[in-house]
Amino acid sequence: MRPLILMLTAMALVSCTAQPLNRHAQFNQEEYTSYGGFGTGIISGEVFLTTRGGDVKKAAAGNKVFLNPVTTYSTEWFERQIIGGQLLREPDPRAFRYHHETVTDSDGRFKFENLTLGDYYLACATSWEAPDGYGHTSVMGGWAYAKVRLKAGEHTKVVLTR
Repeated sequence: MRPLILMLTAMALVSCTAQPLNRHAQFNQEEYTSYGGFGTGIISGEVFLTTRGGDVKKAAAGNKVFLNPVTTYSTEWFERQIIGGQLLREPDPRAFRYHHETVTDSDGRFKFENLTLGDYYLACATSWEAPDGYGHTSVMGGWAYAKVRLKAGEHTKVVLTR
């Protein structure tokens, strides 16, 4: 009887897990064409979030920073997943060619080089632990993000926050 109860409990817990949502936008290669290849643009900056109490929490060393060209397809990701907190299904594999990643240093700074001109979304998940008042800690944080317009050969500095 005990194995049956454990199995039913496990099945109930699995059914409570958030299932990825379908994407509505379709990948359109034409929107990505100008973002192919190498350019001379640079986007650099820092990542931090501010607590309700006003403390600044920088991204820890090694946090991934994501950069995606602004397209109809990536706008859905940015608005629904990054800002809205919805888990979306895996992206179309063709989008990975245009997706860039880097990591933050110990001061929460990052840098992307060799970018073509255009508009980009940047996002970085950052978190920290805070005492919960019961002798434990809770994980706090969320997504820091920005939208940037990069001109040819330009070095744009940006702050990712909320």
